[in-house]
Amino acid sequence: EDFSGLGVERDVVVTEGTGKAYARYVAFTHRKSSEKDIYFVSNQLATDRLLDFNFRITNRIPVIYDASSNNTIKVNSWSSANGRTNMTLKLAPNQSLFILFDGPAKSARSNSGNNWINFKAAQDLSKDWQVKFDSSYGGPSKPVVFNELQDWTKRADTLLKYYSGTAIYSKTFNYTQNIEGKIWIDLGEFSSIASVKLNGIDCGTLWTAPHRLEVSKALRKGENQITIEITNTWGNRLIGDSKLPVDKRITNTT
Repeated sequence: EDFSGLGVERDVVVTEGTGKAYARYVAFTHRKSSEKDIYFVSNQLATDRLLDFNFRITNRIPVIYDASSNNTIKVNSWSSANGRTNMTLKLAPNQSLFILFDGPAKSARSNSGNNWINFKAAQDLSKDWQVKFDSSYGGPSKPVVFNELQDWTKRADTLLKYYSGTAIYSKTFNYTQNIEGKIWIDLGEFSSIASVKLNGIDCGTLWTAPHRLEVSKALRKGENQITIEITNTWGNRLIGDSKLPVDKRITNTT
């Protein structure tokens, strides 16, 4: 079942929960460069998870690399003992990360805080959005007001219910909180890709959890203008077109 009889221990052991039970549905791979050991780890479940990782490597400094944001993140808390390195990571639904073991460690442990950011809510922006759809793709010709954020495929209006393409959400809001330090926007859930502009400044694009973007560079105290472009797949339009006569359809497929 394994190579322990040959003196080869498991490369990665992952546990979770207070009982430190074996964590299922975590994928990994491991490769080496001339300077680094590179682990790729992936949460295979659509839920947030707090996972304890135990790597078969020691006396090396670990750092986290998030390829989706191109950010390298310091590992604040880790420990090495008996030829292995331990750390706890918080992974968003289906999130993956690289763990890089680089230069030699000067000590066998570090304990300077969590290996993730703890957020607190500053302001709720979920109310009163104006949403513009593309009429050439079957959407309504005039902007629609969403008093509450809602999946447009759940709307009764078929122009919204079966719309596929890009919808532009926009609103003006007044920000009165402290703007020092880093501030993020959390988009919750959406399908399938979202691009955010704040006061005309491109803050980035999201397509996978965690659905957060840092907006510190664009946010200002007082009035702010935000636009979020949400684009879904053609599947929704194909479902709507299947209910229409052929000459009224926007899409077709084999």
